[in-house]
Amino acid sequence: MKIAQTLLFTTILFLFFQSNVSRAQNSVKQDSLIQSLMKDHTTPDNQGVTLINSGNFESANSFLSKEINSNESNASAYFQRGVTNWGMGDTLNACRDWSSVLALGDTDMFNLLESKCHSSMIIEDDTIPAKKYKKMWGKAEANQASKMVVEQMPEFPGGQEKLGEYIFTNTPKRKDGKHGTVYVNFLISPKGKILYPYVAHGLGKEYDADAIKLVRSMPAWKPGKEKGKAVYVRSSLPVRF
Repeated sequence: MKIAQTLLFTTILFLFFQSNVSRAQNSVKQDSLIQSLMKDHTTPDNQGVTLINSGNFESANSFLSKEINSNESNASAYFQRGVTNWGMGDTLNACRDWSSVLALGDTDMFNLLESKCHSSMIIEDDTIPAKKYKKMWGKAEANQASKMVVEQMPEFPGGQEKLGEYIFTNTPKRKDGKHGTVYVNFLISPKGKILYPYVAHGLGKEYDADAIKLVRSMPAWKPGKEKGKAVYVRSSLPVRF
């Protein structure tokens, strides 16, 4: 009797698990907005997408987390991990990941955040409403400084002169003699942290990587303020080679 009960319980658990997996798969496959955006966020090897399409969300999540750890500017990996979190019913982390994609410059996330995340962008432990994040990303040019202006703009420790010295000192001198400018966009948090740097206009893989590394290694800035309160500010930095 006990063996029969155990087998019955195991079968019920298996069927329940299979049903949940099927529902999760369908919630992703039948969502036209997610599927439309997925086409633009397919990595070259497609491993993340392959795992997602098979319904293996946990493995996909693990794989994509490793991709993000190796390249924190990988918008496609963030988007796909958001899909895995959505498929597993973890709405909060799905919205965090899709917010990261927007922070990396992809305004296609406007509709997704509005549809799935109550029109909220989530950065670290902060929630930014649509009115603010659309203002932050709505008008910036790809290869120019952010047009976002707050009452008290963020400041590099020591001011512009020290920022110029920092860039000059820390920009690698490459032997190929190539000259040009890499424009790196990023967020400055209310604590002055540099978040989500990405290349808006580059010179090539090695130059772009050097510019991102330089921006990531910057010390905390004096944060920007609006009405006396520290706020997120989107900024841009030209790194000249």
